Amino acid sequence: GLFLLSMMTPDTSRALVTLFMVLSGIGVGFSFSLLPTSSIHNLESTQRGTANSTNAFFRTLGMTIGITVFGSIQSSRFTEKLAESFKNQPMGSDFLANQDLSGIFTSEVRSQIPPDILNVIINSMSTSITDVFRIVFFVLLSALIFVFLMGNEKVEITTKESE
Repeated sequence: GLFLLSMMTPDTSRALVTLFMVLSGIGVGFSFSLLPTSSIHNLESTQRGTANSTNAFFRTLGMTIGITVFGSIQSSRFTEKLAESFKNQPMGSDFLANQDLSGIFTSEVRSQIPPDILNVIINSMSTSITDVFRIVFFVLLSALIFVFLMGNEKVEITTKESE
């Protein structure tokens, strides 16, 4: 799913984007149910609550840091792409200096932007987003490599014998 998201363009249909997001969501969904279970499989029942809360804490912390880091990367890539695209177009640079680009996703703001400038903005936004998906895809691949390097310890069910 992430690989497919990294290959999007402004011309990718909504149906394909939805399919790519569903595939990514399925992958994330499997990990959300599997990781807590695997983190407590060999613990005493008195320690399982601590393990579950630690798992949830680090997942939340990771998502927070990830959103911050990758959001910053996307924002800086978007700014770089716009500056690069409008480097030789003073009209575009002047137009952007007087605009709040946070409204670009509303039809009112989009209707006020000249088509040639709007195309540059859309392409810059698309490129910055797919660049971040490519980075995340390589982070995912490195995590997969580390998973394979962890070994093949089997889950063993232990029972306490009562006297």
